[in-house]
Amino acid sequence: WPVSSGITALVSSPSVPPFNLSAQGLPMSYNGYYYQVFTSIGGNSISWSANQEIVTQTLTYSGLPPFPFFEIAHDNYVKDIINGDYYFEVNGNQTLTGILYSDDAFLPYTWNGSQSSLWTNSANWTPQGIPNDTSSVYIPAATSVHNSPVLSTFTEIKNLKIYSSGRLTLANTGKLTVRNNLENNSDTGIIIKSTATETGSLITLGTMSGNGKAKVELSLTQASGGGVCYHYISSPIANAVMNLFSGYYMYYLKENTNSWVNMTIDSTMKLMNGYAIYKPSMVSDTRTFFGEINNGIIGSSNNVTRADENHGWNLMGNPYPSPIDWDASLGWTKTNVSEAIYFWKEVSKSYAAYVSGIGINGGNNIIPSMQAFMVRVDEGQSFGTLQMNNSVRVHDAQPFWKKSLQNVLRLTASNEDFSDETIIRFNPESSIKYDAKWDANKLMAEDAIAQLYTSAGNENLSINTLPEINNNLIVPLSVKINKSGVYKITASELGSFDVGVFIYLEDITLHEITDLRTIPFYSFWGVENEAPDRFRVHFSTSPIINNIKNQETANIYSSDKTLYISTEQYAQGKVEVYNALGNQLFSSQLQNKCLSYFNLSNFASGCYFVKAIIRNKIISTKILIR
Repeated sequence: WPVSSGITALVSSPSVPPFNLSAQGLPMSYNGYYYQVFTSIGGNSISWSANQEIVTQTLTYSGLPPFPFFEIAHDNYVKDIINGDYYFEVNGNQTLTGILYSDDAFLPYTWNGSQSSLWTNSANWTPQGIPNDTSSVYIPAATSVHNSPVLSTFTEIKNLKIYSSGRLTLANTGKLTVRNNLENNSDTGIIIKSTATETGSLITLGTMSGNGKAKVELSLTQASGGGVCYHYISSPIANAVMNLFSGYYMYYLKENTNSWVNMTIDSTMKLMNGYAIYKPSMVSDTRTFFGEINNGIIGSSNNVTRADENHGWNLMGNPYPSPIDWDASLGWTKTNVSEAIYFWKEVSKSYAAYVSGIGINGGNNIIPSMQAFMVRVDEGQSFGTLQMNNSVRVHDAQPFWKKSLQNVLRLTASNEDFSDETIIRFNPESSIKYDAKWDANKLMAEDAIAQLYTSAGNENLSINTLPEINNNLIVPLSVKINKSGVYKITASELGSFDVGVFIYLEDITLHEITDLRTIPFYSFWGVENEAPDRFRVHFSTSPIINNIKNQETANIYSSDKTLYISTEQYAQGKVEVYNALGNQLFSSQLQNKCLSYFNLSNFASGCYFVKAIIRNKIISTKILIR
């Protein structure tokens, strides 16, 4: 054991007959370590049962809490055989399979805080060093150390014990995994900090014990622009009371009516339930949960419901003090529950969604700590079960994409103030009807400026998965406008399709069609409350644009930063030039000639998109300016 530990002698009890172990001299020091030799002078055959462990000697050392002891035991459980092969156990961790220990790797680390509160300062620990995933860690009473530890990095340890009045703080960037057991005996033994951008994270893979409690912060930020700002939250501790959010209004979602019900100040937040809260004239705020941290299996049978075909929405919540992975291969029980999850996005007053490897509006498979999310019970079912255990817990702040997605079209409707997404993708395991495993519903938000979606039967979809690309497949696309103005629909992830797939966006109202492979965006004037079914998306394995409308012909090219438009006859109309982000940089009328030209000398070198409107017909192409 390390000389730096301050332990200069071991105190041994009498050996257990017939092993006759005894110390051979005093401890010896060499190269920064003490060594103590024990030998056996011989023994007699004894009888024992298979898988029985026999302790031969106990050794304790003093000077540091909690006064651990070692046990020397046989590692062979064959009946009536003594093979003279021993191993060590620490703190009486007696297991019938045996645990091998070597040098100081398994000595417990006790916090002394002699230098600072920094967990990663080796001088703050006895013995000197930094605990790792093989280490048991002890946090003594706060009154017996100079500083309490603060962890601000990712760390794994084996066991954690916090003594009465001891305290461990996880900074907003601190991520701690306790691989075995956590014992908390302090009233504020664990503090998890939070900021507007990140919250500390704690994962315990074994049991949690002790009568201690924890404080878990929740950072609430006001959305840009002010106004009513809702947060969808859940509790990481058991039996949290609503008065923690005094000054806020808190609601739960009543499934059978799809309505929000106001909670009283003394209401208890139910385990794994989600809640919507808002505060009039809110500014950024931090509230702190206090109590016993949730751990282990959470959720019960038939805990989500569906009253009829128009309902089935349940607001659930992450109950752990760490993120959870909706795609985790172990730990979930999802019975009669659709695969899609939904999050409220305050910035755009709309919902994010995620299903089977893809999301819109920022939705993904990682559900942050204290984040509420929406699930839906499958059609035709009255009840469903959503249950989880520790295996779903992760520290990751970002999703893990298993593979590159193929045949995905992401469409974004936007103006200067907002954006909203929808996805059309193809997977042979899906169907043309609504599929609970592959599709995500469109949750409409009343305050959203505009909302983009497709449909399957009576279901409006934010993520629409179809089985295959047929020649001239048409997918209706709707945009619900709540504020008149100029909007732009932008296509992305087009590279996920084979080069032989042609994709077009048709504006039914204006009889315009855009080849999204050539120009991946389309601008239009949206009118408040106009009929939403204005667009169609065409997928084809051959060019079909000429079959949809009579396309005007023109030759558009550039040379020496001059744009040329050549037509067979005098042309009237206008020309527009856009950058790769879809921002209009130039607009002018055509010159009523067979050859019109325009000076683009102020343009930087690069690729640009040109749209010429000639006699109410649209011609789109790319140009390269050098």
